[in-house]
Amino acid sequence: ANFTIRGSLTLTAPNGAERWVTDETRAIAWNTPAGTIPNVKLEYSKDNFVSNVNTIIASTPNTGLYNWTVPDDRSTTVKIRVSDITNSSVYDISDMNFTIDYYHMTWTLRDLLTNEQLTNLSVTEELYGTSTYSWQAGGLTSPVTHDTKYGYLTTTWSASGYGDKAQNFTADSD
Repeated sequence: ANFTIRGSLTLTAPNGAERWVTDETRAIAWNTPAGTIPNVKLEYSKDNFVSNVNTIIASTPNTGLYNWTVPDDRSTTVKIRVSDITNSSVYDISDMNFTIDYYHMTWTLRDLLTNEQLTNLSVTEELYGTSTYSWQAGGLTSPVTHDTKYGYLTTTWSASGYGDKAQNFTADSD
């Protein structure tokens, strides 16, 4: 009689309702409650693996942990799948959707003497130490809300009659 001993995998993170932000490094975690599975494949999907399937890594040692830099692919319907690379019928998927998002930053700019909010503002935002712009806009009125990826950034504000003001900051929370 022919038989096969199958292992099993259980995805533990993200397993639903988490919010992960683009460019953060987050740990995908799983365990192997049965069998020996030397290597696994990790994928994510925004439609429960119907047609939108994105490979995170085609093969990685089955250590139970993989540090993933979250892609710029915002959605509220993301799931992860961990599978045995030698037997694709051995897998587990996040129990519920999680979110890939940006941080929601609010900038309030005021005149130092009158405390009035400034108008007709211009802004440039770049990754710190580079000339790669992630945001440029004009004609803005304070307060200004902007969605920003995780990272260390330099934002420079300008307004007629005022000097430019650059601010370095780490976008790591709303």
